[in-house]
Amino acid sequence: MSKKELFLKIKSKKDNRLTNILEAFTVKSSTERCDGVGKTVTIKDVAQVVRVSKTIISRYINGNYGKMSTETKSKIQKAIIRIDKLNY
Repeated sequence: MSKKELFLKIKSKKDNRLTNILEAFTVKSSTERCDGVGKTVTIKDVAQVVRVSKTIISRYINGNYGKMSTETKSKIQKAIIRIDKLNY
């Protein structure tokens, strides 16, 4: 999935944004189940990568940027792309 496609998927559909993002980031874990289902990346996972609170990630997902800096938004976007690209 290209960066543009990933970004558009994240920004699309105001309803169910969290679900859409989590579905976009289904990744394989070292303990992959026999049915092929991988680990789902959570808000906590993204927050740890970006080193911000889970609340900030939740606000980003829901489009509540408020006083969120451009730098923080950029870090979150890059982390989401990186997690997807590296299969976390």
